[in-house]
This record gives sequence, C-alpha cells and structure tokens, in this order.
Amino acid sequence: IFFLLIISTAVVAQETVISEAQLSKYKENQYELDKNYGGMGPMIFKPNFGKGVEIIAPWVGVSMLSDVLEFQFAVGKSYRRQPIKEESILPIGDWGSDFGYMMSVGGTVPINALNFGSYKNHLRVFRGHPTVGGSMGWYNFKSTNQYDHDKTNLLFLSINPGYRIRLSVGSIEANLNMRLGIHSGGGDYQFYNASGIYPSLTFRMDAMKGMLNPSMVSVPGSLTTVDNVQTDTRYTGSRYTSGGRIDYYSTTTTADVTVTPFNVGVQDVGPYFGIGPKVSFMSPRRSDHINLGRLVGIAAEGRISWADIGVTLEGGNVGHGSALDFKDTNEPRRKLDKGDSEAIGTLNTVNLYTTLGIDISPIFLMPFGIIVEKGEATSFLSSSAGFIIGGHYAFGQRYDKPEYADQFVDDIAKNDPALLKNKYVDPSDVGAGFLGGYYFAVHIGAVSFKATNYRYYGAPFAGTTMYSVAWKYPLAFGR
Repeated sequence: IFFLLIISTAVVAQETVISEAQLSKYKENQYELDKNYGGMGPMIFKPNFGKGVEIIAPWVGVSMLSDVLEFQFAVGKSYRRQPIKEESILPIGDWGSDFGYMMSVGGTVPINALNFGSYKNHLRVFRGHPTVGGSMGWYNFKSTNQYDHDKTNLLFLSINPGYRIRLSVGSIEANLNMRLGIHSGGGDYQFYNASGIYPSLTFRMDAMKGMLNPSMVSVPGSLTTVDNVQTDTRYTGSRYTSGGRIDYYSTTTTADVTVTPFNVGVQDVGPYFGIGPKVSFMSPRRSDHINLGRLVGIAAEGRISWADIGVTLEGGNVGHGSALDFKDTNEPRRKLDKGDSEAIGTLNTVNLYTTLGIDISPIFLMPFGIIVEKGEATSFLSSSAGFIIGGHYAFGQRYDKPEYADQFVDDIAKNDPALLKNKYVDPSDVGAGFLGGYYFAVHIGAVSFKATNYRYYGAPFAGTTMYSVAWKYPLAFGR
C-alpha cells in the first residue's frame, strides 16, 4: 500500500507539472496571437489643446493596425475662444474656427498581464488585454475663413496606454493619449497648447489574419547608397556679343554608387477575393461650402500580386456646393467655388462602379534607395492606387435655404448666358450620368481604407473626395 501511494503521488505530481506546462504554453500562444492582430476602423476623440480652444463635436478618423504597426488619420473642427495667456494683447472673445486634421504613425504592443478570455479561431474570439502604444505625428489647422490663409502646425510624440477587447469580427479599444509637442508653423499657434491629455475610443474590424494565414516569403530587393559626392565647376571659355562678354562653365558631379542586393520578407496571402460592407464619409474641412455626405454599400474586391480589382454598389446622400469655378472663357472648371455658400444643399445618389488599381507599396521605399520586387506575392499589408469607372443615378436634390437658392441660380443664368447646360448652373438639374475618379487605398488583410475623388459628370456640383472603410469577408484566398 505504501509503495502504491508513492507511485500515485508521483503520477499526480507529474500530471500537475504537465498541466502547468500546457497552461504556460497556452498563455504564451494567446499572447503571440495578441501581437499578430490586425484591424481597421473608426476612432473618435476630443483632442485637448488647452483653454484657448474648444472642441464641440468629436473628431473622427481611422485607425489602421497591422501586427504592432499603427497608422492614424483623423479630421475635425476647433473653435478659438480666448488667448492662452492673460497678458496677451489679444482681447478675450470668439476668434474664429479652424478645420484640422491629424496624422500619426507608431506602434501598439499588447501587454501579457490583466488579460482574460481566449482566441480559439477567427469566429470564436472573446479576449481582453492591456496595450501600450507610442507614435509621432502632426496636427494641421486651417482657418474656416476663406480669406485667412494662415496655418497652424503641431508636431508631437505621444504615449497611448489602453485596453483592447477583441470579439469575433472586430475589437473595441479605449486609450488615454498623452501628447507632447512643439509648434512648427505660424498661424494662430498662441491659442493651441502643443501638449495635452485626452481619451479616445476605437472600433476596428478584424483583418482576418487567422483565417488568411499569410506565409512569410522572401522576395529580392536592393539598397542603393551614394557616398563621396563631389562637384567640380570649370571655366570652358567665353565669347563676346553686342551685349558684352559671356563666360561658359561646365559642372561635373562624381560619386561612389553602391548597389547591395538582399532579400525582404513579405507576408503573402496569395490571390484574395472578398465581399462585405463599406461606409464612406466626407471630410468636415469642406463643410463651409459643401454639406457633408455619407454613403453605405457593398464592396467586392480581389487582389492578386500587383493588381487590385473590385466592384462597389453604394448609396446615400452627397452634399453639393452652390457655384462652380469658371475659366476666363466662361467654361466651367467642374470644381466648386469655395467662396459661395448661398445655395448649398444635398442630393441622393446610387453609385455602381469598378475599381482598377495597382500595388504601389514599393514606391514608398524608393526615397530611401530601397527597391523591392514583390513578384507574385500578394501582401497582407499593402497600398494601391487607381481609377474608378462606372455610373450614378442622382435624385432627390434639396436646398438648405430654398428661398435664396432660386434667386442665386437665376442670377448665375442671367450673368452667364453663355452657359447652355443647366447642370452647370443649377444643382437641382441632376440625373443619371457617368461616374469617374481616382483613389488611394491601404489594405490590411480583409479591411481597407480609401480616399476616393468622385467626379459626377451628370451632377458636377456633387464632385468631392470621400474617405471610406470596407471589410470584405474572404471567399477565396490562398497561395
């Protein structure tokens, strides 16, 4: 009996050791999955610039996260209320408003503590853990007054601790942003504190990295370095003219150029095709001469190697301006006049178009002398640019102030009788037409962020730039 008791104790002890080892391995694996998370979605916050600036409506933007690398882009409006310093010669009062945008790049790292839940697969996720991020970025402010061209710039570094909760197809993350910055431009910088602390809330759609399961592939690249640059200017002769003597010189520049080949690791998802929802919105920087608009739709998109091809069906409302710029020949430029706001309004539209683009990711490395040949690889993280081609049906146009709109349109028609097409005079004369434009996009797996310039040829007043986020559930993928 004593012998059996010893053996049983040893077996139990061995099982306990194995269980602890498995638990440790499980926790380590969950932490690695936390670090490999990628997603994209809207973020909202009210930046703090001190007592001299009031933020009434939250700023809105997009957070793009791939593993630990994070990009942020946001837009908003600020109101200058009073000078920061009491001894300022400026009187206290309302000193106008500014359109602003913020861009930053940095890293966000999960912390392996105070976590709960687990990631089992891409459809069974309930996981929470702390994060800490750091970034460097830039705030830019421009007065809403069209006659005030001053700009205020802030360069900053920030530390952003937070907590992330991951769900099946996305995540929610709350952060406390601690900004330390300096003024880098003129304008009304005396109103803006360069440093500040403020919270933010981010909703991301999952990039479905666990489902796409990208593999690291090696692609060729090269690094070009230039050293020992020398410039020599020599006198080569002269000649005399009626105006005097003309001297000639030749300049020669020499340098040591070294090209070093190397291999680059790329996360390749192979040919990819997905379909899912898309939401677009306009920048509030345009709201003084055009109403804000929103579009909701479905995007189907495929990426293979360098090609980016898709189809989008979307609808919603688009703000329009009240007047177009004109050339000296009285021909419309099809570009809104930012000085007119008497007859602004909105119209409804349904858009159907294709996107045709190419991967331009390697271009961003060229200024550093790096050339990458991605070959057949389809990157998990990439950027593309291209064109949109399709059609639209515009309807339901309405003015914000109908009583002023009719008179405004009549005045344009009277003063510019050479304009024969009513669609260049009256925004309410809209209908179906050709839709074109161009776009720039960032792709992180199944999600993408695009800035698209729309050209409504059946309704030129509606031409504008919109930002969008799309999540496309993978239907076909693999190497």
